[in-house]
Amino acid sequence: MLQLRRAEKDSMLRGDVKYLKKFDGLHNSMLGRLEYLTDSGAADRELIELAELYGNRFREYAAQAKVLGLDSQQGLLLEMRKTVRSTEEMLKTLFTSVNSVLKARIQQSQWLSSLLFVGMLILCSVLSWRIGLSVFRSIDNIQGAVRKIHETHDLSLRMKDKDNDESQYGPFSEYDAGWISGGYQPG
Repeated sequence: MLQLRRAEKDSMLRGDVKYLKKFDGLHNSMLGRLEYLTDSGAADRELIELAELYGNRFREYAAQAKVLGLDSQQGLLLEMRKTVRSTEEMLKTLFTSVNSVLKARIQQSQWLSSLLFVGMLILCSVLSWRIGLSVFRSIDNIQGAVRKIHETHDLSLRMKDKDNDESQYGPFSEYDAGWISGGYQPG
C-alpha cells in the first residue's frame, strides 16, 4: 500500500505516465494478494471493493489530468498556452495601432493649436493696431485743438466731433473753453 501511495504521489507531482503504469502494476498486485487473503478467509470482501474504488478513482483523476495536460506541452494547458500567446500578439498589435493613432492625433492637435495660436496672434495684432490707431487719432485731434488754442489764444475753440469714442466727452468737445480756465460751472 505504501508503494502504491508513493506511485500515486509521484504521478501527481511529476506528471509522468510511467508512474501511472507503476501504479497500475502495484494496484493489480495488491488486488491479487487481497483476493488470496479473502479466499483463505483472512480478509473481508469489502477490503477488495475499497481497493478497487481507490484504483478507479485514481485512474479517473489520471484521465482528467491527461485531458488537462500533464505539463504545459499537452492537453488543455497547451491550448491555453496557445491562446495566451495569440492574445499577447493581438494585444501587441492593438497597442502598436493605438500608439500610432494616438501619435497622429497628437500631431494633429499640435498643428491645430499652432494654427489657432497664429490666428489669435494675428487677430490680437489687428485689434491692437485698430485700438492704437483710434487712440492716437483722438490724441492727435486733442493736440491739434490745444495747438490752435495756444496759437490763437482763443479759448472758445472747440474740437470737431470726428471719433465715436470717449474723447468726444473731453474738455475740448462739448464744454466751452471756460472749463480749462476753471470758470465753467456745470448746470
